[in-house]
Amino acid sequence: MGKINVKRVVVLEDYRSNSYLVWKDNFKDCVIIDCGGEFYKIDKALKSLNLKPEAIILTHGHGDHIAGVDESGLDYYIHKGDLDYLSHPELNLSLLLGSPLKVEREPHIFDNNSELYFSKSDLTFKVIHTPGHTPGGCSFLIEDLLFSGDTLFLSGIGRTDLPLSSEGDLKDSILNKLFKLDRGVSVYPGHGDMTTIGYEVENNPFLYVDSL
Repeated sequence: MGKINVKRVVVLEDYRSNSYLVWKDNFKDCVIIDCGGEFYKIDKALKSLNLKPEAIILTHGHGDHIAGVDESGLDYYIHKGDLDYLSHPELNLSLLLGSPLKVEREPHIFDNNSELYFSKSDLTFKVIHTPGHTPGGCSFLIEDLLFSGDTLFLSGIGRTDLPLSSEGDLKDSILNKLFKLDRGVSVYPGHGDMTTIGYEVENNPFLYVDSL
């Protein structure tokens, strides 16, 4: 057992992308959620906490969440629906931003019904497939903590004006998957500050919630 701890590391000044370190009390290994670049910032946080990274899990395949994967040298995991984003700069948006990105290292692939268990850190994440922002976008639930990527934000939702995005799928993912979780679940998004499921059910201006 042991309490689960979370440390946010903000990378990429222009995008303010969140990477998270997740670990248990009395463990020295951790899992990184999203690795959007500037790995030195993540490495600095790891060293300050005396943690060793076991792996990276990716909420989705956009460049501001994957750009540090190769530099890290770590095993990493991505949903099969976003596999093409790793090697196509037009999909991961890095081409649009003038710095084409292809992740060279091979990933571990998971699907909708997975649980991701990491033995060194003794962490198990339930995969909740939340397409909309990207086809393979996912949120990761561990106990009462949810890492929502670019699906759900504090008083906001992910963009759907991007290649392969779908507003209908995104809202369905939130309303029929995330908003079915306990209202006390803490939400750690891909950008910005944390929130809770209960707060978003009651206050998110982009979603009409009926009978929840």
